[in-house]
Amino acid sequence: MSGSAIIGVEVILRVTGAMVRLLGFAVPGERDGMPIGDVLRRDYGLSRTLMTRIRQEGRITINGDEVMAWTLAVGGDQVEVWLPESPSPGVIPEAIPIDVVYEDDDVLVLNKPPGLVVHPTKGYPRGTLANAVAHYWKEKGMAMTVRPVHRLDRDTSGVILFAKNAYADQHLSEQLTTGKMKRRYWALAQGVVRPPQGTIELRIGVAGDTDLREVSPQGQVAITRYRTLETWDSHCLVEVELLTGRTHQIRAHFSHLGHPLVADGQYGAVASPLMGRTGLHAKELSFFHPTKRVRVTLTTDLPADFQAAVAKLRAQPI
Repeated sequence: MSGSAIIGVEVILRVTGAMVRLLGFAVPGERDGMPIGDVLRRDYGLSRTLMTRIRQEGRITINGDEVMAWTLAVGGDQVEVWLPESPSPGVIPEAIPIDVVYEDDDVLVLNKPPGLVVHPTKGYPRGTLANAVAHYWKEKGMAMTVRPVHRLDRDTSGVILFAKNAYADQHLSEQLTTGKMKRRYWALAQGVVRPPQGTIELRIGVAGDTDLREVSPQGQVAITRYRTLETWDSHCLVEVELLTGRTHQIRAHFSHLGHPLVADGQYGAVASPLMGRTGLHAKELSFFHPTKRVRVTLTTDLPADFQAAVAKLRAQPI
């Protein structure tokens, strides 16, 4: 394994047949006499959609006995919520190596290598990180849906988060939308960005009939915070924090500033001997754990090609 976490928990699979346990908790005294469905919505934020699925497909138990959502809770009752899981349709398990940074019953965090697409698409139906995750879970005897909470571009390396059940997916996706999930990247850019730190607030939209993005007044709000870590004559190493999560946000913003990322030819970079892929690495991810209710912060080291590029720049004569 690589990376670090603020918590360390033995991985225990909570599966009974096709059912996976989403939650397990003791009813607090102040919820005595409240319908258990209301406890789940108020204290754990279960959405209407998820509650409907639980009623139709899953089950709620109190002290081991299956109950309905309107059953009144008693302080100290032991509650468990279960929902069936199944493999993702169209995601064929493939024996592709993965680098696990952290895993427990609710989340899987990986260190993605460059050159790997996250999820099957029309252009990449096989050989993706999702196929690798499906194989990893199959080997463990786990029939799980592959749920990447966010995406990384094919050439971007670094930390990426998967939810292992529907509740974790809902909880983490909400954090991504509201900005409670923090994502920091290291980017190697052409030229020296001025000022050395700041916030880029420029809307981003689709660039014509392409899959690329560009700064556009009609685009979506996009906010990128950055600070320069190191500079050389013709390049700089920048730490970037995403305050929104638009497609190609970092690449489009820095290209617009006249500082495309190294080797990012799609966004205007010239060919570079430093790296053979876009100089972008997802360095750090921080989120509130969906069931443990603590903040988890995970980091990954720069991959070898990125380290080599930085070493070449540092070796240049001053």
